[in-house]
Amino acid sequence: MKLGLETPKNEYESHAAYYRPLSVRLFAPLLGILSMIAIWGFLSLFVPSYLLPNPLVVARTFVDLFKEGNLLQDVTYTMITAIGGIMIAAISAIFLAGLFVLSKRVESVTYPLVVALRSVPAVAAAPILVIWTGTGLMMKLFVAAFVSFFPILVYLLHGLRAPREEYLDQFSLWAASKTQVLWHLRIPWAIPSFFASLRVAVTYALIGSFVAEMMGSQVGLGRMVMSAYYHFDTPTVLVGIICFAFLGVCLFGIAVGAEKFVLKRIPLT
Repeated sequence: MKLGLETPKNEYESHAAYYRPLSVRLFAPLLGILSMIAIWGFLSLFVPSYLLPNPLVVARTFVDLFKEGNLLQDVTYTMITAIGGIMIAAISAIFLAGLFVLSKRVESVTYPLVVALRSVPAVAAAPILVIWTGTGLMMKLFVAAFVSFFPILVYLLHGLRAPREEYLDQFSLWAASKTQVLWHLRIPWAIPSFFASLRVAVTYALIGSFVAEMMGSQVGLGRMVMSAYYHFDTPTVLVGIICFAFLGVCLFGIAVGAEKFVLKRIPLT
């Protein structure tokens, strides 16, 4: 059943920056990073080292932490927390968005509650999750999912409700049920929106991981950064920040790669 769903394909093709040659995509960010490091090194000459240590000092701290084995463990733990939280949030958002599209009554009852929960800061929600689940991995997954759930839901609802009116009318002429419309029209139309939501959610999930690890953890980048902060260890704090940024770029790249892989193999026209 092909209806010529041009809009999702056009939306996908509009992100031309993601599909430039690999050399171009790597050179431009690398140039930006090197420029930032150069500016950082220049400013560190005029700022006390406890406020802005030299990049070489931070690099040595990174190497020391890596040799000790703690850094790799912390990065791995935070990455697992973020990815797990995104997966929980995505599954929950897909299920709830489908219910909202199929039933206006469910949406009218549930959506205000979702909005209300979204208004609760993660820092405020984390303590009650600690009380309920302890300070283990489960709590961190819930916090990461809590923070990243709402963007995925909003993007998904937008995509599921985006099909053109003439396509909906055509399905009505075929006497298609709401479930058939959802499966054959709305879901294919919403796929680009779903992957766009993942690109946004990865940053939220990392924020949630940091907050959860800050609330109580023996491992993780959040724990490392807060411990270094209490000891006024600025180089280690900067190492943690750089690792968070690196994880964000990696997870964003995974989301973009998954989008390219899926949309090249699912016919949207």
